[in-house]
Amino acid sequence: MNNIIKTILQCAAVAACISFTSLSHADIKSMTKFYNNPASAPKVTRCKGNVNCNAFFALSKEWQVIPKNYKLSDYNLRSFIEDNDGDGLYRGFAPPYKVNSSEILDAGAFTFKEKARNDADFLIFVKGLAVLHYIDRAQ
Repeated sequence: MNNIIKTILQCAAVAACISFTSLSHADIKSMTKFYNNPASAPKVTRCKGNVNCNAFFALSKEWQVIPKNYKLSDYNLRSFIEDNDGDGLYRGFAPPYKVNSSEILDAGAFTFKEKARNDADFLIFVKGLAVLHYIDRAQ
């Protein structure tokens, strides 16, 4: 009987690992989908039809994909999100440099940084910027 329970638990553990791996892969896949094709991002009213802004907003929702201990230089990238420190992240590091990143960042910064209505808007900016840094360095 103990062997049966042990086998069931082992199978459950393997299934959980496979599910987690495929879930993480799906998140990264959707992240790069919006990054590589901004027009595929859902429309956001605040973006007023700007596809790069829509992509920035969609990417900001994917911030959980960033590994918890992922470092940007010597700084934990997620700590900028926790501290809502977009200014430090924006000024302290070279901006994302790929063409898609620059266009998406410019649109997101305009709407969620320059025209931020409140801290929640600014947090969208921080999350989106963190994701762009992660994508640029992970590819």
